[in-house]
Amino acid sequence: MKDSNDRDPETYAIISATFEAQRTLGTGFLEPVYQEALAIELAERDIVFRRECELGIEYQGCPWAVVIAPALSAFAA
Repeated sequence: MKDSNDRDPETYAIISATFEAQRTLGTGFLEPVYQEALAIELAERDIVFRRECELGIEYQGCPWAVVIAPALSAFAA
């Protein structure tokens, strides 16, 4: 088991930004409101992200015809 000093810094940064957006807004909003707040938090933390970019999927080296578009993709190139 990893101790708290072995945290992945990118994952920790995303989770921190997410918690801050939710803590600031509270509950009761629809998803687009939280997405916008998270985008602001990520930008303020200089975390590179893209919105609704298409991502291909592959399994064991075989590409699928399915393409997904997550709301946000952090640390994207």
